[in-house]
Amino acid sequence: GAITDTYATGNVSGGAGSNNVGGLLGQNSGTVSTSYAIGSVSGALSAGGLAGSNNGTISDSYWDYQLSGQLSGIGAGVAAGVTGLTTVQSMQQSSFIGFDFNNIWHIYNGHTTPLLRSFLKPLTITASDVTKVYDATVAGLTGAAYSDPAAAGSVNLYGLDNPYGAITRNNVGVYAADLWSDQQGYVITLVGGQLTVTPADLAVSVTAANKVYDATTSATLSGAAITALGTDVVILDGTGSGEFADKNAGTGKIVTISGNYSISGADAGNYNLIQPAATTADITTLDLPLGGITAAKKD
Repeated sequence: GAITDTYATGNVSGGAGSNNVGGLLGQNSGTVSTSYAIGSVSGALSAGGLAGSNNGTISDSYWDYQLSGQLSGIGAGVAAGVTGLTTVQSMQQSSFIGFDFNNIWHIYNGHTTPLLRSFLKPLTITASDVTKVYDATVAGLTGAAYSDPAAAGSVNLYGLDNPYGAITRNNVGVYAADLWSDQQGYVITLVGGQLTVTPADLAVSVTAANKVYDATTSATLSGAAITALGTDVVILDGTGSGEFADKNAGTGKIVTISGNYSISGADAGNYNLIQPAATTADITTLDLPLGGITAAKKD
């Protein structure tokens, strides 16, 4: 007989004294093609990740050697045509050479192993493209509409609560919504739903010290600081210099700042640093002692 385009996910245990135990079939004397197994397999003799024994022909077939606990796809017999995959590899379309993903199979890379299209319903999800300034929060799908209204809230539809992959925040970047389903669900076509996050402005605040008149316009800066959002780790580096508008005494005088500040840290890429431009400070009058005065003697 011939077995083609099949898969098994269940665990198989042969128990004590068992023989010819496999993830997909016990014995094969016919042909097997484009098939795979990912379940745990155990047996006393001739246990394999895909088949317990093979005296026939197998091609373009696979097993997960991590989940199965079997380093061999075939327990006894001909091992040609069977390829072992890691669990990560078993969720990538590129691993399954020979599979027809246009007509027979469908896979959600990184989320599922190959699914049979014959059990899946087509579903188009239309959502709005959104652009927002980084705010240290997670974005959801906006304005979602379903070609099959029954799909909204379906237990076979995944990723709607966190479509852009982040747990606590969406960093600056462009994201496509990542939605997937299972074997009882859908072949999803997503229209729109792109999220673009642009950097938030992060201003440097600086204080200029008051000074006593010294006939110069130089100003001393201190207290350079930034306030990042939430628990973001952003470090302020660099220095700046300040100049009063003129040298004369006065209150609330404008101090022009030349900033050479930069930011670093794990979350610095989410911000556009705004250099300080100006602040104010006072120049107080200088006490000027009067000298050269003498008292004349008198009779």
